[in-house]
Amino acid sequence: MIIQAKLILDDINLGDSISVNGTCLTVADFDTQLSEFSVGLAPETLRKTSLIELEKGSLVNLERALRPSTRMGGHFVQGHVDGTGEIVELKPEGDSLWVKVKTGKEILRYIVPKGFIAVDGTSLTVVDVFDEEEYFNFMLVAYTQQNVVIPMKKVGQKVNLEVDILGKTYKLVDMTICLFGVGASLIILKGGSVGIGLAILFDCVNVAFFSVGMSPVDWVLTSETFPLRLRAQASALGAVGNRMCSRLVAMSFLSVSRAVTVGGTILIFSDISTVSIAFFYTHVPETKANHWSR
Repeated sequence: MIIQAKLILDDINLGDSISVNGTCLTVADFDTQLSEFSVGLAPETLRKTSLIELEKGSLVNLERALRPSTRMGGHFVQGHVDGTGEIVELKPEGDSLWVKVKTGKEILRYIVPKGFIAVDGTSLTVVDVFDEEEYFNFMLVAYTQQNVVIPMKKVGQKVNLEVDILGKTYKLVDMTICLFGVGASLIILKGGSVGIGLAILFDCVNVAFFSVGMSPVDWVLTSETFPLRLRAQASALGAVGNRMCSRLVAMSFLSVSRAVTVGGTILIFSDISTVSIAFFYTHVPETKANHWSR
């Protein structure tokens, strides 16, 4: 595919990565005199993205790779498209534009209200998510409309979707193991010097995973070898386990101090968790449009 562009060609090199409608592609050739560059398209890329719908003369969003020295705006977009969505509604409101996109459940499960999503490579904020109808919406302000290709598309056309990578992070799995180690060390070893030492060690490793934002499980599960669903399950397991083990840590401190028995603390925290879930689901407006599992 040959693309004409001017600004994007500044200091371009062969092998550079350039995002085309949110798809990370490699520069195979370029000509600064003609202001154009070419990229290769693999069959799998065409199957998983909306690039197959492009025609001669189509406009595309272009973005160079982020430099670590630049100001970070929006959110982290890798250019690894998770799938596509279909535009089902374009509705103006003042000088802004409402866009409604329908997509599959395997992608929708990662999308949350007020969260980030990349649509054709454009970093946007999700307004609402409708699980049963399987769509989400967002709003484009006037400036964004003038600088991206989404408003030029028609109802029924596809867009590339990449969910927020932080929503798929797996460091919580490692952090869960660390928190479990903290609680287990205090409970099993009865708060002795060895138990307290191990608890401190586990807690330091836990803080390290959180601060760095990467952990051993990340290195394994971020591999494209694993299917999206398996990675989602690992992330969800880490999130649930992290919260459960946070309770375990609190229970371990209570049991070590002999203030309450271990069984008593389990009962207390179970009751608190159940009441909290019930309260938020029935009284907080933002949760009413979502399934209880979300």
